[in-house]
Amino acid sequence: MRSHGFFTTDNNEGCSAAPPTIMSCLAWNCQRLRGPGKVRELENLIRALNPSLVFLSETRCSVPFIEKMKRKFSMFGVGVNSVGKSGGIALPWTKELDVSVQSLSKHHIDAHINSLDRMINWRLTGVYGESDASRRKTFWKLLQS
Repeated sequence: MRSHGFFTTDNNEGCSAAPPTIMSCLAWNCQRLRGPGKVRELENLIRALNPSLVFLSETRCSVPFIEKMKRKFSMFGVGVNSVGKSGGIALPWTKELDVSVQSLSKHHIDAHINSLDRMINWRLTGVYGESDASRRKTFWKLLQS
């Protein structure tokens, strides 16, 4: 049996449609996740869009707060602390995904994403850019390597 996108070929039996796997993602620069208003806004987005994966930037919060949010939404994932009153990123995902984080820093999370049925696999690099203009060139070179 060979797979051709959404179709499978079973020797001499021709092609038959395989059910597609659907994955939705949400990327949000939340500009400070703390506070009941922002948490409620995120909750409404997750309820309305039902994303399999969420990339949050500029959370301005700690990893323990991100852990609390992941539990609230029944998600898994990783987070990076904010530095002072800036930054902070997170990548929560649902149980339907197999995610392997390759690297992370205060500015990026790089991960391989697979659906559990292995129909979808791809790479995600979520970036919260360097705010210091003198460091941007070095930062982008790091991401390219």
